[in-house]
Amino acid sequence: MERSRATGAGRTSAFGLAPGGFTLLDQGRERIFAPAPFSHDAAVWTFLSCPLPETLRNARYHLQTRLAWAGFGLAAPNAWIAPGRVDVAALLDALDDSAIVALTP
Repeated sequence: MERSRATGAGRTSAFGLAPGGFTLLDQGRERIFAPAPFSHDAAVWTFLSCPLPETLRNARYHLQTRLAWAGFGLAAPNAWIAPGRVDVAALLDALDDSAIVALTP
């Protein structure tokens, strides 16, 4: 199966997932079928402060979607919290948005 966004031949078009979509589905499958997908130490939390300016609205949307997928909840404006230890660097690496990557040290 070809993994591309769109292909076409004449008047026929076909659409499929981009490679990142397959990765996301694989992660979801692992979470769904894991015996304890959210097991974590009750004393450990991950806190993330990520203020993004209004000019980066699209980047902010993609970041917030990824954080929610990783189990983060909004604690206050621009402040996210998740139970357990979350690899935030891996979350940011998974984003294709150069604006967010440019903001990270």
